[in-house]
Amino acid sequence: MELAVSSGGLSTLTLSEPHDKNIEIRRPALTQNYFEDDHLPGNNQSLRRRLHAYVHSRLTPSSLCMFGFFRRHVPIVEWMPRYRPKEYLVNDLVSGLTVGIMHISQGMAYGMLANLHPVYGLYVSFFPGLIYVLLGTSRHISVGTFAVVSLMVGAVVNEHVQHSSVHPTDSPLSPLGLNMTNSTGMEEEVEAAEKLSVATALALLTGLIQLVMGILHLGVVNSYLSDAVVTALNTGSAVHVLTSQLKHMVGVRFKDPAGNFKVAKTLIVLFGHMSETNVASLVTACACVFVCILVKDQINERFKKQLRVPIPIEIITVVVATIVFHYGRLHHIYDAAIVGPIPTGLPAPRVPDLWRMASLVDDALAISIVSFAINMSIGRVYAKKHGYTIEPSQELVAYGCGNVFSSFFLCFPSSGALGRSSLLEGSGGKTQVTTLASSVLVLVVLLALGGLFEDLPTAVLASIVVVNLRGMLAQMVEVKRLWRINRWEMSTWLATFLGVVLIDVPVGLVVGVVASFLSIVVQTQLADLAVLGRLGDTDIFRRKDVSALVRSPPARQHTSPPARSSTSSRVLREEARLGTALLAGKNGWPSREQGRMGDSGKADAVGWRPVAALGRDERVSSESARGPCCPRWASGSEPSRCGAGVSVLQVHELPATKIVRFESMLYFANSEHFRSQLEEAVRGGCRVQHLVIDCSAMSYMDSVGAEALHRAVMEQRGRGLSVSLCHCRAEVRRVLTSSGYMASIGVSSLHPSTSDAVHAWPGCLRASMESVLLG
Repeated sequence: MELAVSSGGLSTLTLSEPHDKNIEIRRPALTQNYFEDDHLPGNNQSLRRRLHAYVHSRLTPSSLCMFGFFRRHVPIVEWMPRYRPKEYLVNDLVSGLTVGIMHISQGMAYGMLANLHPVYGLYVSFFPGLIYVLLGTSRHISVGTFAVVSLMVGAVVNEHVQHSSVHPTDSPLSPLGLNMTNSTGMEEEVEAAEKLSVATALALLTGLIQLVMGILHLGVVNSYLSDAVVTALNTGSAVHVLTSQLKHMVGVRFKDPAGNFKVAKTLIVLFGHMSETNVASLVTACACVFVCILVKDQINERFKKQLRVPIPIEIITVVVATIVFHYGRLHHIYDAAIVGPIPTGLPAPRVPDLWRMASLVDDALAISIVSFAINMSIGRVYAKKHGYTIEPSQELVAYGCGNVFSSFFLCFPSSGALGRSSLLEGSGGKTQVTTLASSVLVLVVLLALGGLFEDLPTAVLASIVVVNLRGMLAQMVEVKRLWRINRWEMSTWLATFLGVVLIDVPVGLVVGVVASFLSIVVQTQLADLAVLGRLGDTDIFRRKDVSALVRSPPARQHTSPPARSSTSSRVLREEARLGTALLAGKNGWPSREQGRMGDSGKADAVGWRPVAALGRDERVSSESARGPCCPRWASGSEPSRCGAGVSVLQVHELPATKIVRFESMLYFANSEHFRSQLEEAVRGGCRVQHLVIDCSAMSYMDSVGAEALHRAVMEQRGRGLSVSLCHCRAEVRRVLTSSGYMASIGVSSLHPSTSDAVHAWPGCLRASMESVLLG
């Protein structure tokens, strides 16, 4: 491997050792200005141009026509004509009926979890799904009741009813259509009517918020909820759900505490009523939990390859318990709580109480965001597995329309459920036709079979809820995984979880978002200033504290074509931190990457830094700063052979040259930290004459950061050092130019790669020769 540098700044790199591809590069050292003028005309787009391109793409004639509108906003118009009945119909019907059975048991159980009569859970299992079939983009989400959302609805309902001042005579008709002219049970019926009024108004407001967010294309809000926050939110909510169902399992009757600290309050009240435990309810609950776990784990899970569909143990448990309680008259003998009268037929449409909506805005907003985040996390799993995409904004429209429509039919807010969605996909479901099949089964129960479940003990429904929490509670092991991967994410997970469990779900959501922001801010404030060196005798620059294991396969000749943009391959670079939802947007990266494989546009997401399409010239310079030709990293101090065809290349500093890279964006919060670290790095070097600042990690720079960079450059030049910048992104160069600092820094001091910055220094050759003579 040879590297030659001529006095004219011409560099030649030859890899003579056996590698997969031999590379020979011969070109003059470039400045950033020359590189862009010669190779990348019009490569930079301002935010105004990106906004204009975005709006123009949304208002093209094809999207304004009626058919284009329906294709984008009513997805069933697009996928239904391509439906293949011979391949899909049988699987969809079997899967739909299987999920429908789960809808029946979970619908009643989660209806009770929402502090409402179980029949309203069945309504939620029926109406919202019909709208999602028309407007949804996921093929495997099962929309209906979900534990977390039902818990949040129940908390809102309980809080507003306890503070309600409505007199019984103001609501003469109960929600179940029972006449309350007599005084018997009037107070309970009025309370039930009040709860239903709050729940339906909450559903309407939640749907309107989601619909507006979808129309405004605010699906990107999901990016602010990282996977750690969503997982911790689900796990913490599962603790709330578990404590709320304990009273039904032991047969104790008391009103759920309202406000914050509900878990602690519920446990205190529960232990105070343990002497009132109903033996029949407790034995029934324990038996149901044991049987459900036994069948799910030991039969369904162990023999899932042999079973066409899993055994519907939940509905079997419901049927058996209802029969035993009905013919054994256990409700009358032991005074065990049962579901009670269930009306048959569909409810008549009724306008929710609009006057309640003003007091429900905060709760509706929290439910809207939480349910959307849960739905997207579920949808992405199966979309990735089956090779299709889901559109976040269209999903918001689908959920919003579903909640608005169903609120007129006595429904509370709906959501997708991981358990049902997993069952739908695992039983062979291919499309949303499964939702139609499950809705038909729920409709049959509502029209004809509802009255048969009057003697169903509530302990059974509580047991079903608790059994289905196992998957959510098992996510506590996420802490162990995050401890190994990223301690900051683990801290966010713990903060969210503790906020949800100790205080309340909405508070925990806010704590999680704030913790995510703070983790990013702290990381950028404490960013490291890495000292770079040359990797062996290559033209690759890496951190000084690492070395590389380089594999050396048999040589194969390769001639690099002239520098130009490749048409057969597309090289992409994300112009922000990837892996951080707050800065890069976890929605934007995959979809934008796929979108750029077939078109030449640079940006199709407003508000986020675009993925840059690199030509061959810029790709070469990027590789020299970002990625070695080796697959593994190792630490070491001595060059050595590590085995057949593998050697260690050391990273060493260049003579008289200090290369540094600030590992973060540069803005007001870390500008002073940058300057102090740069000062420390320069003073720690011996005989430094040339300072190269690698700006490749600076995905963003504000005016304060630009001033800090300018002051650092001027201070070092005042001490007699030559200062060069390299890998400055378009946004960084724009900020430096618009703030007036580019003129004093000098355009000729900017270079497209670290190698160009090193070789363009006039003293590079002299320093190299002095190093050879002295060393």
